[in-house]
Amino acid sequence: MVSHTAMRDIAEITLKSAIKENDELGSLFIEDQFRHIVVSELNKKTTIGGNFKPGDSYPKIVLEFMWKKGGKKMDIAILSSSTKGKSDRYSYPKNNPQPLAIELKVNGKKEGVSRDVTRVRNFLKSGGKSTFRNGMMLVGSKTDYRPRSDAISSTQTGFLFGCIDKDNKPFIRWLKRPQPPKKNGRNKKTNKSSPKVYKCEAKWIKSGKICREPCGGRRTKYCKYHSSRSNRR
Repeated sequence: MVSHTAMRDIAEITLKSAIKENDELGSLFIEDQFRHIVVSELNKKTTIGGNFKPGDSYPKIVLEFMWKKGGKKMDIAILSSSTKGKSDRYSYPKNNPQPLAIELKVNGKKEGVSRDVTRVRNFLKSGGKSTFRNGMMLVGSKTDYRPRSDAISSTQTGFLFGCIDKDNKPFIRWLKRPQPPKKNGRNKKTNKSSPKVYKCEAKWIKSGKICREPCGGRRTKYCKYHSSRSNRR
């Protein structure tokens, strides 16, 4: 199981390293280098539960993980068990999601960061539809993107966002996980229409006015009282 405390430690350490690399390299600091930093720290953190040990040692760190057919690859994923022998290695039960997905960026453009945060959030769906149990979005540069206040959680959720703030320090927040869809409590509409209400067309003997009393849904011109010829004009 992935430790949430270790997730935050990874974010803190790797963002501090990214700050140093940005100061030294500037535009030469690219995403591949940031990924190397993150993977190196993952290897050190046994509480994350992933490593680069060879062979059939799991959980295992996988780079450029194709999480579904035709889908955009995940930068870093931790797989819990072997996919050897499966024809579609990206195919596995949604009720047994993979432990951790990490998406990385060095380009801090707000729109791109926002898209990737949404993408990681969509991996964490509840109700047996989740692709990963935990997700991290780390931006190894300064960015104008900030999570909305109502999206930030005061507790460790397993969904972490981190970047470098304007003061050149790590900015790290836990984000709220997707909520299960609300069940629609309304009754399903049926094709049956409400029965037509027929009104009495008889005239009162004294006044001559039309009765117009409901006929109880019966296809008839007269109500029960006026059904007798002697009671109508």
